[in-house]
Amino acid sequence: MTTKKMLLILFILLGYALCSQTAILQCDFETLCNDFDVDTNWGLTDGFHPQSINHDHTLNNSSGHYLFYSPKSLPPFYEIKTEIKTKDWLEVSTD
Repeated sequence: MTTKKMLLILFILLGYALCSQTAILQCDFETLCNDFDVDTNWGLTDGFHPQSINHDHTLNNSSGHYLFYSPKSLPPFYEIKTEIKTKDWLEVSTD
């Protein structure tokens, strides 16, 4: 099997696993969300801070909220460890 085919299969399986978990992960960052544990390198912000954006992917405007990466230490960046984890264990559906 070629590398391209293996990557395609992996991508399809990952997409299926993520799509089958939509009932568990309902976080849109516009309401109180406890689906994720994030470390101190991440922050929740609106579309105007820390740098303005045209739109977020929930409301599709600049007033939506999203997580942004803001490392607490200076380079070298290879020494920075950051995490976003789900609080619930996600399992791939066997249906």
